[in-house]
Amino acid sequence: RASEMVKEEEEEYSSDDEEFDITAKELDLYNILGIAPPQGDELLKDDKEATYSSTVSRVRAAYHRRATKWHPSNFRSRPLVCDECGKKLGFRKGWYHVVGDTYDLCRTDYTSLSAQDKTEYTYTQILKKEDLGEDLSSYAPELHRQATRDGAVIKFKEVGLAYKVLRDLDLRRIYHSCGWHGLVKAQWYSETSVFETDFFGQFDDFFAGVDEDDRQYLLLNGPNAMSDDDDEGPQDDAVAVEEGESVRKGPEVGGGEEDEDGDE
Repeated sequence: RASEMVKEEEEEYSSDDEEFDITAKELDLYNILGIAPPQGDELLKDDKEATYSSTVSRVRAAYHRRATKWHPSNFRSRPLVCDECGKKLGFRKGWYHVVGDTYDLCRTDYTSLSAQDKTEYTYTQILKKEDLGEDLSSYAPELHRQATRDGAVIKFKEVGLAYKVLRDLDLRRIYHSCGWHGLVKAQWYSETSVFETDFFGQFDDFFAGVDEDDRQYLLLNGPNAMSDDDDEGPQDDAVAVEEGESVRKGPEVGGGEEDEDGDE
């Protein structure tokens, strides 16, 4: 059931995901996890068992904290939907809005309207929030929460990527010696690119203890991450979690529909 929940969340929290390219900007993987990179002798000995184990332990603990913090389920948002079919609406594909109202149609339902129906109300196409004009104030709070949640999806995936690379000796060696761009180029020739990782599935596997080292870590530390006060985390006005409602926690160890264009 945990896996099913993660898959549902991945669909719900990936609004414009088809256009999101995690390789588009250079990432500092250690900074993403909030840990210092190995320096000097520590870097030279990185492939030694003792040093490697120490680095992976720090990476694992940092991933535990930050993946829990940035999991999109902590960012409550009710998506805008078509008032006819109930499918999600998004700026990437756009939708049609009745001026002076809060009535919205996906492109499919708008196209199906008769010419007479289209003249009964004043419709405007929405491709960016400014297109809502004076009606923006009615949508602003939810658009803000939705944008915050979309940002959390990206942050969550960056944390997942940092964990995936830095816990793997070969990938980390490439990153240390060739940097971000070298890592990206190396993955061009890989049968399975690290950049195509299912980061929601990785999160699920971590808390299920699929990897024995992860399992032992969780047995010692518990599924709830320690606070990360120095990290830039969710702000009170940006995360719509109802009072008394708990934020995302990992499961115990061992244990929305889109329209045809992919709108949300």
